[in-house]
Amino acid sequence: MSDYRALVADVVTVAMGAVMLVFCVIAGMEGSHNVLTGLFSAFVCFVPAALRRTHVISLPGTISFLVAFAPFLHALGLFTGAYDDFAQFDTVTHTLSSTVVALLIFYALTCIQYLAGGRVNFTGRGLTLFTALISLTFSVYWEVIEHLSDIIMGSMAQYSPYDTLTDLVCDSVGTLIASLWAGVYMKGRTASDAIEDLELSPRLRRMASRKV
Repeated sequence: MSDYRALVADVVTVAMGAVMLVFCVIAGMEGSHNVLTGLFSAFVCFVPAALRRTHVISLPGTISFLVAFAPFLHALGLFTGAYDDFAQFDTVTHTLSSTVVALLIFYALTCIQYLAGGRVNFTGRGLTLFTALISLTFSVYWEVIEHLSDIIMGSMAQYSPYDTLTDLVCDSVGTLIASLWAGVYMKGRTASDAIEDLELSPRLRRMASRKV
């Protein structure tokens, strides 16, 4: 069943990447400044399937889909004008993106604990707490980056202080969702259990072990 879900996720995410490349071509012909965002989105859509097929790491099918869908939805909103046409579109994308970031942070911390050989141990609720703290910190810095982008490049990533505050609330909600899921998921599980299905390549295990 897990192999089937992974296959479906790969097909869907690659299809999203292909669709985004089409949007990029159309936007490029129209002289849109969103092409780079679209290209980055397409690249991310291809990454989960590429990592799985090259046996580097195999994310669960649902996580692979979410990793690709978050940037895809953001770029789609820019290309189609959904951010301007639908008031809640920004709320959805920010919440989804922060959830994905927190999930990836959770897996990264789990891998660090597993590969550290006992030198790192997020005991009790530590893993969930560190996932939330790192994700929230990233969210704050992201808003700073958006503000600098508006100043330097003349973009419109932040419309007002209210927009920034709303984004931070959405980021907090997304982080809370992912952190609660991580806490429930890790009940009765060890770090070894959590990454058993990730199928980390031996080379990646050795590299991570040396650095940790």
